[in-house]
Amino acid sequence: MTLPATAPPPLLVGQGSIGGVTFGPGTSWGVVSIEGLSLPQVRSGDTDRSLDTGQLQGLNFLGGRDVTLTLDLVATDADAALTALTELATATAVSSTEQPLWLNLTGTPLAVMCTVRKRAFPIDFKFTAALVRVTLALHATDPRLYGASSTGSVGLQLPSGGLIFPLTFPMVFGSASPSTVTVDNTGNVESRPVLTITGPVTNPVVSNTSVAGAPALTISNPLQTGYTVLAGDQLVIDMDLRTVSYYAGGVGAGNPADRRGWIAPGSSWWTLQPGVNDVEFSSGDTSLTSATLAVTSAPATIL
Repeated sequence: MTLPATAPPPLLVGQGSIGGVTFGPGTSWGVVSIEGLSLPQVRSGDTDRSLDTGQLQGLNFLGGRDVTLTLDLVATDADAALTALTELATATAVSSTEQPLWLNLTGTPLAVMCTVRKRAFPIDFKFTAALVRVTLALHATDPRLYGASSTGSVGLQLPSGGLIFPLTFPMVFGSASPSTVTVDNTGNVESRPVLTITGPVTNPVVSNTSVAGAPALTISNPLQTGYTVLAGDQLVIDMDLRTVSYYAGGVGAGNPADRRGWIAPGSSWWTLQPGVNDVEFSSGDTSLTSATLAVTSAPATIL
């Protein structure tokens, strides 16, 4: 899953945008139809009963999503039509990276993260009159419709427990008290965030206390002699792709190292359920550190 990396462009109700090209009311691109926004294909695990009537019930999951966008271009002349077509072709170039198709259907833009599979238009007598109908076939590996993504962050609190009376030398026990960042998934299906932990921090734990059982993900380096994530370094956890990437010097400083092997036994991958989620951040540190947790997420919807 890839969340929208940028905010939606300014769109009027009825307008949409892909790759910087806006279509709909007030533009030269009129919307003929948008197909494929309803429930995508269901991948059923039901199997036929051998030598018997009926089936054995399996698990059902949603597949990917295919969206067909049909647009009518009305340009001033054939040259202007060719320029507009070239801009659209550039915006929807074939790529292995999904980009957002933003649609403002009701006043709140939603995005389908997709790639183009087909772009077709006829060259006929209408083209010379600057009237062109274009069909875009788009495919999304993630069937969710996403709202704008946002990031909330929180630091660690003072460690709990320990000795307080006259002893002043380092005789502190316990671990860092949990801090909480609230994430509101205003959609109707679960969404999967990206967690970014910035060091220094020892054995960080991130949990969703709003879900039954408060599933938690604990990170611990079995070879560590100090902090798990060093000062200035960042650990990025994708709760959808289930990757754990360590960036020495922070994201953007170089290629990450795979640290999925640092996931402690008993950990759980968790999601953001529809509604308000309290994401808790704690660690095994016995003194206050400047570590932070950033939670990047987007509300998710299935129509």
